[in-house]
Amino acid sequence: MSAHTWSGLSFEQIEEKYPKELEAYHNDRANFIMPNGESIVQFNERVNKTIERIVEENNSSRLILITHGDVIQSAVAGILHIPPQYQTRIIIPTGSATQISYFKGWSVLVYTGIIEY
Repeated sequence: MSAHTWSGLSFEQIEEKYPKELEAYHNDRANFIMPNGESIVQFNERVNKTIERIVEENNSSRLILITHGDVIQSAVAGILHIPPQYQTRIIIPTGSATQISYFKGWSVLVYTGIIEY
């Protein structure tokens, strides 16, 4: 999958080059599809199917997944049933750790935050 059109651009560059698209994004974050991208709803479906598959294939195992903050945000929104239009309010700091425990039929957010050593 190629990077979406906004990838690597600053907010100011997006405002300048894509004002109509940015307005559409602000009006419907959950369903807006970035040029050459996917909506938050589509992204969440892809992330959650992948997590479900990994959990099923590794039943009764402890797994550590290292991934991008957006994937973690999607997973947290999924287990807490946060609607996609609000999930961008979940802040996943760079270098943070998030623990989600998945069980048969349910899951729980155990921890999220920065770990300092």
